[in-house]
Amino acid sequence: MLYSVPNNWYDGAYKDEAPAVMAARSFRITAGHSRAVLLIHGYGGYPGELVRPARDLEEAGFDVFVPRLPGMGTSGKDFLQSTSADWEKVVYNALADLNTVYRTVSIVAHSMGTLLALLAAEKYKVDRIVLAAPAFSIPSLRKWQVKTASLFRKDIPVRWQSNPSYRMYYENAPADDETLGREYWSHLYPTRLVDLENLRRRVMKIRSLDAGVLVIACMDDRVTDPTGCESFIADHPGIRTSLVRIDGATHYVYYDIDKSAEEQAVQATVDFLL
Repeated sequence: MLYSVPNNWYDGAYKDEAPAVMAARSFRITAGHSRAVLLIHGYGGYPGELVRPARDLEEAGFDVFVPRLPGMGTSGKDFLQSTSADWEKVVYNALADLNTVYRTVSIVAHSMGTLLALLAAEKYKVDRIVLAAPAFSIPSLRKWQVKTASLFRKDIPVRWQSNPSYRMYYENAPADDETLGREYWSHLYPTRLVDLENLRRRVMKIRSLDAGVLVIACMDDRVTDPTGCESFIADHPGIRTSLVRIDGATHYVYYDIDKSAEEQAVQATVDFLL
């Protein structure tokens, strides 16, 4: 595992002022395979959340790349100064670059990253896409409340507490959990939530894609609503989509409390891309 991705992937995107914490470092695992997978983390997330599927995919014969999205994994100040356009820019740059090198390029995305994946697949050649705990429906996100709050507040403190039941796979885990919690998960950032909602609305307007899609619905998800997966599939017949429901899976399925659910999600991801 090497803790970097090409610098040009960040061309035209916001440059963070604070350094990334260890868990949030971009990374790649490559062995000269002809197929690549781009893994995209979610809102307020970080690359360390995707170590488990990245390792399994490399063992299955893929070169894997996991970039850190701008504004995330550094500081709340950076998060406020970045926008969804910066997140998209990195994903688009990555796909443009990978498609010049690899025979096929697929995407594995989690939570908000699923929205970026689908928007990118409209613009760039993508073989297959796995959407884990997709952000199609977010019960806690009330659009009018968020937009109103964004006019008056930069951030709103909320209660957050770490949960040691989740087993992380990044180096020295969970060393950075408290730092990330203090900077990101202990706050609501209304302007960034507006960005999230705008991404979601744009995805709902997609009518067709060339790439085949696997949706992983996490049935114990308390962040996104798993029933939104079925609704998305029903409303988008022009997208070739398969659905896997995993009982016991939480939103953080790739490092889940329920290890059986985690295994099912990782295996479904690898099998679909193969």
